[in-house]
Amino acid sequence: MYWMNDLHVFTTQSAKKIFHNIGLDGSDHCLSSHWRFFYEEDPAIGLPITRAEVSAPYSQEAFERLAHRFTEWFTQNGNRADFFYTSFTSKLVHLFKYLEIPIYCQLSFRFDDNHELLPSDAAALRDLLIGLAGSGRLELSANNRYDAMYFYYYTGIQPTYIPSTGSYIEKHYNPQSDRVLIGPGRHYSYGTYLMDFIAEQTRSRFGLNVQTVASAFPDGHSWEKLCECRAMVVIPYAVSSGSFFEYLSMGIPLFFPSLRLLTEWHCSNYLLVERKPSLKPMCASRMAAVIETMPDPQNDFDRDAVRFWLQYSDWYHWDGVKLFDSLDELGEMLSHFNNFNQSRKQKNQSARDFEGATRAWLNLLK
Repeated sequence: MYWMNDLHVFTTQSAKKIFHNIGLDGSDHCLSSHWRFFYEEDPAIGLPITRAEVSAPYSQEAFERLAHRFTEWFTQNGNRADFFYTSFTSKLVHLFKYLEIPIYCQLSFRFDDNHELLPSDAAALRDLLIGLAGSGRLELSANNRYDAMYFYYYTGIQPTYIPSTGSYIEKHYNPQSDRVLIGPGRHYSYGTYLMDFIAEQTRSRFGLNVQTVASAFPDGHSWEKLCECRAMVVIPYAVSSGSFFEYLSMGIPLFFPSLRLLTEWHCSNYLLVERKPSLKPMCASRMAAVIETMPDPQNDFDRDAVRFWLQYSDWYHWDGVKLFDSLDELGEMLSHFNNFNQSRKQKNQSARDFEGATRAWLNLLK
């Protein structure tokens, strides 16, 4: 019997699919602001904590109060669980600190929060995780290679890599036209400009039917509608995203910028705004590293450091995904590619990820 409190609804859906398949029951008390994607009723109703409280920047003092409140409520209301599960950043681990129940945290963003923290609070959170992991109460995993290496850099502890997949989606690639989409549907200022520019260039220079997701579906889109495009060009805003592994699982042929090109775009125009807890460019970490042989992941200006860390982005490890090194190469690729062969390879990759994730969870939970 598991108990879920999380801040990343997509990672949770992937984990729940596996838990169900291996015969585990549980209760999901989603604290993500995106809960409406998957639930008709708010799954957090009745909890003694609010989304606003747990979505705020991590503070050791504030989360200590939340942990005491949650512990008292959990025990007095007769709740039970064989283990706690949480995802996204690691701060919800603090909620379970005083309950003698195993904790499984699957990182799907940087462990030190999606806000820039005071150095003392970031260090306190890191030390809490190290202490709980050392005592055997906490099992750490990451749904992407970047977060696994990021945690290792600051702690010397290597989380288990357990990829998320879109196995919960029942829609699959079903092209209905020659339209190519450029996504994802949301981005930051430079990313929005870049997606519009690529769409215009590929239309004017190569005669392709290309639209951004935002312009094609101004009122929102469904998985079914995305599956009807011929292909998708992805201009990432982060090193991992639920929408990216959903595209892969559905078998939509994907085109991503090469490692060289993505490094250039980021260092020149700060494309990957959600690469770090701080949403602004930085030169150096404010928290000491344990693994000093690796470059600083907070440095947005050193191209070698940025390139080193971006190599751990999801799509550079996915079979079938195409990488373009320039707009000319992208135009040529989109003009001549076997969409069904590429789709098959990507769906096979997603299936392998699901099988590997299932084995990993069975091993951790035994």
